[in-house]
Amino acid sequence: MRKSLTYLLVFILVLGTGGCNNPAERETEIHTDSEVPVAGPRPRRISLAASSGVFCDLAEKMREFSGNTIELLIYPDGALGNDGSIITGVRNGTVSMIIGSTSGQGSEVPELALLDIPYLFEDLEQCNQLLKGPLQEWFQPYYNQAGLQLISWRTSGYRMMTTNIPVLQAQDLQALTIRTMENSYHEAYWSALGAEVKEMGFSQVVYALQQGIINSQENPLSTILHSGVASVQEYVVKTDHLPFILAYVMNKELYDSLTPEEQDTLCRFFHELGDQFEKNAEEGRVNSLWECQETYGMEILEPGEELLAVMKEKNQVVIDLLKQNLGEARVNAYLELVEEAK
Repeated sequence: MRKSLTYLLVFILVLGTGGCNNPAERETEIHTDSEVPVAGPRPRRISLAASSGVFCDLAEKMREFSGNTIELLIYPDGALGNDGSIITGVRNGTVSMIIGSTSGQGSEVPELALLDIPYLFEDLEQCNQLLKGPLQEWFQPYYNQAGLQLISWRTSGYRMMTTNIPVLQAQDLQALTIRTMENSYHEAYWSALGAEVKEMGFSQVVYALQQGIINSQENPLSTILHSGVASVQEYVVKTDHLPFILAYVMNKELYDSLTPEEQDTLCRFFHELGDQFEKNAEEGRVNSLWECQETYGMEILEPGEELLAVMKEKNQVVIDLLKQNLGEARVNAYLELVEEAK
């Protein structure tokens, strides 16, 4: 029996560990498509790795949504590794699905780096409209070539910068020692802005901030709040330089083995989940900024026009690097698609 996902708002707005049992404690291995001993028709079992514990609630929601025809076995909080290692597991079939950032899936789908061009979209609404339409169609063959199926994707917020020094003008960027994720395009962009860039795993960030190894980092607000970063940073700078896109991706061979009904159920479920992220994006942003300010005493900074102009101009560095790595024709085709669809 299909049920609405509108009540997902509660756990969408507040990212936490949720309190679900880790499936790894229940089983010693991952079964990507096995039978579960239950009364009546046996549900299709699908393992799902996610970076946040909030997604453990999806198991119950999917049982209700699918009428117990699909069971999600959730591995939350990065229990199986980072997005890069997990997406490789999905390709190999050791994990059925991932909910992860597109920036972390580039090892298997290099073309996703096109989504790392800063300030390409006017706002989140425009970005989501393109993701739901022409961009999913355009990127799907690249996922398929990697043995993956893009089920759905959405953005519910931007990546922002946090610092221990105020950044109000372009020249202030030169005082930054900033952590970026292990992504050559992110590194090239912040280097072009004059910052000293240090790549490191996210588990090291809070310690590095405490020790003064870095004085800034950039992430979506939910990560800033629930990782400990907010407790060791003084400023949030509302740079809004990149949409944070979560992609729901499945092993293609497994997806192709599903019945048409199972495929439809799976796609509708994650499409509606994405709709909830999209619908509640602004409320979640306001609440998160309030929490940064009121709970952690952070100061919220609005970047001035001069600073934003420089940050937008430097996106050309990323575009040029993409042309070197992916080919000028492919990059131009993507940019034309985005421009035509706006």
